Amino acid sequence: ALVALAADSKHVPVIVCAETYKISNRGVALESLTTNELYNGNLLYDLTPADLVSGIVTELGLIPPTSVAVLLREMNP
Repeated sequence: ALVALAADSKHVPVIVCAETYKISNRGVALESLTTNELYNGNLLYDLTPADLVSGIVTELGLIPPTSVAVLLREMNP
């Protein structure tokens, strides 16, 4: 999320590469890491707000962040 925030401040597009199972519908505030997963004080993963991402490359191909809601509905009927 911090890299995407820095890129956004410089108007640099961010393309994310991830398997679809890593896409989450949980929201997160940029000022807080409280909803990110910590284990023994180490960050396991962080949640990047969709408005900071230009596109997501998955095993399904390139999808826009605006299609994440549709993808989540299809994955979790």
